[in-house]
Amino acid sequence: MHLDSEVLYVLVTLVLFFFLGIPRIRRNVFLPRELQFQDVAAEQLTPEQAAFLRSYDTQLARLNYYPFTTFRVPNMLGHNLIRIYLSSVEPAKCALTMVAAKNKSLFSAHVEFAGKYADGTRLVVNNNSVTGVLTNMPGVIIRRYKSLTDLTELKRRYDAEAEKLRDRGVVFYTRENYFADFRQYHMQYCEHQVAQGLLRWDRGSGVYRATTAAAMRGIRNFLNPMADNSSAQRFVAGLVLGGGLPLLWIVERVPISRWLESHGQNGQFAAVILPMLVYGLAGISIGLFFSRRTFVWAILLGVFPSHLLFGFTEAGYSLWMASVASLTGRARNRQQNIL
Repeated sequence: MHLDSEVLYVLVTLVLFFFLGIPRIRRNVFLPRELQFQDVAAEQLTPEQAAFLRSYDTQLARLNYYPFTTFRVPNMLGHNLIRIYLSSVEPAKCALTMVAAKNKSLFSAHVEFAGKYADGTRLVVNNNSVTGVLTNMPGVIIRRYKSLTDLTELKRRYDAEAEKLRDRGVVFYTRENYFADFRQYHMQYCEHQVAQGLLRWDRGSGVYRATTAAAMRGIRNFLNPMADNSSAQRFVAGLVLGGGLPLLWIVERVPISRWLESHGQNGQFAAVILPMLVYGLAGISIGLFFSRRTFVWAILLGVFPSHLLFGFTEAGYSLWMASVASLTGRARNRQQNIL
């Protein structure tokens, strides 16, 4: 069976992701059995963190939610900062969670409203854009609205879901029961993942580590270009620029090269340097407009449009484009990271 070089190029890339990714995920991704909570006082916050939290305090105060506690979980993977809001008139809690990778190249923040009921049911409504690899707990109803930043609307959607569950006996979150409930739920969550074959207990290090099945899910999510994108507008802008610039170069490269040569530029510039600039700009666009999956999107947009339309692909330039996209995305996340 004949395989086009471009298709082979993509297949080899995918195989490398699996070959290198699975052992790394199994080794480095873990959850602790017991959570450690470290209070973070206001004076310990950086100016950027304090300003970020104040912006949410203002929005949530309009919904009668006020800060209860701010803390870190130091024995979790990476960096985190969590602020919990409670209301004197609402049973649900509200959590603002900020997380960053250990190398600070990935940063995300999301808000969730969560409630629990006497029969064990839980309801979670959030705007988390990050796709996880673990499964939901039985009896936990989760609704995700990835691009919804209006917290008033997020709360309205929570209330609409909660209305359907009011006969189950709502339980109020309070200062007294919050942390005990957090610990209990975390233990149940970890054991559920073990039962599903996604976590395994590592007796030597005393943590739950990812299994091969969880690693496969992680790589699947990484390779899924539709996961974790923040908004339709950014998505379209990334598609147009990331896919359009290489196509424009392929269509116009002959007249552009002739025009450059007629104005004294040598063939080396037109044949090598200029396409590197074009594909590099396309990579920068993808890195800026896609919050994650930049390498995968660059591979797809660099390889398949030109292959489908013109029957060939500039595979080397596509790899360059993917590298630039990945570096740009990491730099953008580091710039946004307040942890």
